[in-house]
Amino acid sequence: MKKQLITLATATAMAAPVAVLADSHDDGMGWFDLYGRVHLSLDHEGYDDANGDSGSLQVHDRRSRLGIQGENELDNGVTAFYQYEIQMNLDSFEDLDNLLNDGDAKRDTFVGLRSDELGQLRVGRLGILNSIAYGPGNYFATQAGDPANILSAATPLPARYGFADDNWDEEQSNPAIEYTTPSFGSVSARAILMPSHVDIPGDQEHNWMVMVDYAEGPLSLQGTVAEWYAVDDPDDSAMVFVAQGNYDLGGVNVGGGALTVSSDDDDADNSAVWLGGNMPVTERGTAKAQLSYLSGDRSDSDASIFAVGYDFALAERTTLYANAVFIDNDDEQAIVPHGYASTAPSTAIEDEPSIEPGDSGTVVSGGVIYNF
Repeated sequence: MKKQLITLATATAMAAPVAVLADSHDDGMGWFDLYGRVHLSLDHEGYDDANGDSGSLQVHDRRSRLGIQGENELDNGVTAFYQYEIQMNLDSFEDLDNLLNDGDAKRDTFVGLRSDELGQLRVGRLGILNSIAYGPGNYFATQAGDPANILSAATPLPARYGFADDNWDEEQSNPAIEYTTPSFGSVSARAILMPSHVDIPGDQEHNWMVMVDYAEGPLSLQGTVAEWYAVDDPDDSAMVFVAQGNYDLGGVNVGGGALTVSSDDDDADNSAVWLGGNMPVTERGTAKAQLSYLSGDRSDSDASIFAVGYDFALAERTTLYANAVFIDNDDEQAIVPHGYASTAPSTAIEDEPSIEPGDSGTVVSGGVIYNF
């Protein structure tokens, strides 16, 4: 009965803003905006192993998406808003069908309320590790060479939290709840509560994350503290601490970050750093470089990714790019430099590993990004 009441309360809270939005419009479906992104890349994967070069040439989708979003200003000065976004793997329509069927196609999907005086409240499927990875200091976001490939290996935090996920049953996964404060000058803060998703006897702990953002002139900073409880043993948790930033030197950007994990699990006190920058070299072209390094607590589990690239603004909504990425894995590490936020082989696939531990090499990637 308790679980049913909680489920009913959550559903009511999420449905209310949408109902308000729908009732406040009488012009059919014109009250929402359709948006999306198409992001495809052609990647040559060249890994050196015992048999020599084990590379291949493949087209990969890099989290193409389609979504609807809308908002409505209420009479009391509060704005109700919502977003529903799905992932579209354009390199494989079979994968797209599977994503839609198992529920994991939902990307950042939420409803919320905000006001200038009170701040903002969101409930739904929200970015967790993504909020860190795609903060200031990342110059290869969702491309080959993305520092998120290192960060995801260093920390147990999931990319997103809320609703269905492939790590537990759908009915055990609750929506995340995020509150963002109003801006206090150059500073604002966010707090995310991830209610317990483990359906086992005994007391339940809840995952949480707090982020503080600073933006003043050319300087942007972000600090994060999070606690994540293990799914298989809720008594064990990991604390994650992150500091990152970007500085704009008049068009030339430099930045990066540092992450450290303090875990109750053995051999899991990992740390990571990432440094990089970009600069315009032509009217529509930008050169960039990034170094990401994992210091693994487990023996011989370090890794580094070095990426150089060039972005070309073909049109207002279209970008072409070319990247060359170099990966160096220790003997017990097998990170790929282009698997995060991509249909490219993932480091996390245990039954069909994309590379063997200790393999190193290069990935050369050319891609197109179109936003609409």
